[in-house]
Amino acid sequence: MATGTATGLALTVARPDFATLAALGAAPRTRRFVAMGSAAVMAGGGALLGVLMGLAPGVAVAYPLTSIDYGAGVNPVVDVPWLLLTGLAVVVPLLAVVATGLVVRSRLPRCRACRG
Repeated sequence: MATGTATGLALTVARPDFATLAALGAAPRTRRFVAMGSAAVMAGGGALLGVLMGLAPGVAVAYPLTSIDYGAGVNPVVDVPWLLLTGLAVVVPLLAVVATGLVVRSRLPRCRACRG
């Protein structure tokens, strides 16, 4: 959701740049590829930061809850689900890129000010 919003805002701001690219002869699919790249960077960065920032609190909570004597830290069991975290960090950005590629139009809509 946040990636879609941020990508939409970035594409709105970049509309004059896309118009310049179209005037210079760039292929219509360039807009879609730039949008997909933008979504990949935002979703990938967000997923990576989310995993890294969630790891420390997760371990901090699991450490006292899994110790034998309830908080003293004797033989704690902390099992980090690396496969799940890696899967989420890869799948979520890929879904964002695919969704952006399906939603973004290749051609720019004509603006009223541009028709002159």
